[in-house]
Amino acid sequence: MDIPVVAADAGAAWVAEGNDIQISDADFDTVSVTPVKVAGISVITKELAEDSSPEAGEVIGRGLAASIARKVDLAAFGSASAPAPAGLLDADIEDVDWDADSNLNLDAFVEALGVISANGGQATAFVVNAADATALAKLKEATGSNRGLLTADVTVPTRFAINGVPLIVSTGVPQGTAYAIDLNGFVAVMRVDTTVERDDSVYFVSDKVAVKARARIAFGVVNPNVIVRLSNQGS
Repeated sequence: MDIPVVAADAGAAWVAEGNDIQISDADFDTVSVTPVKVAGISVITKELAEDSSPEAGEVIGRGLAASIARKVDLAAFGSASAPAPAGLLDADIEDVDWDADSNLNLDAFVEALGVISANGGQATAFVVNAADATALAKLKEATGSNRGLLTADVTVPTRFAINGVPLIVSTGVPQGTAYAIDLNGFVAVMRVDTTVERDDSVYFVSDKVAVKARARIAFGVVNPNVIVRLSNQGS
């Protein structure tokens, strides 16, 4: 699948009254991504499927769907081996030095916002590991103060924000790494959304039921200048 990318915008100019507006063409490029399948299957006895409440097949299906979501997060933000699609951990994007172990302020996150703004973008979200999110939430304005440095996300009161930018927690982000993302620079192609199916024909003789979940997804960095990876550059 080819994602169109504007390499250079069309230009505008001041035009005197009555004069023709000059034609200016944008330069286009493409980023090619190939959706990859992530799937799981589990087999249960027909008796278990019939005699359980909630129905065991539904429980297993939800579990497989949740596992797919975790695998997708890991591929997007962490490091997953082939055939998983390549994510942001090893992508050629912007970098800002951040030592999570000795972090006492939010300066690195503010710097990441500045990098994105300088490159013509606007940060949509920060994405961090749960352990790092907890550590950031414990940072205080001053010694002896109970007022935290993080603020509440006005759109989701139970979520934190940094300078108004939502702080999203993902199990796929490695501890000690964070991302500042302008979503206009990162595309997730969901070719097939997560679907759960069940079938008893394959295991007809043994009277069993197969529960399968699958999805097809790919990622594409369409503007590496508006995605920042925060990590310890000295490690």
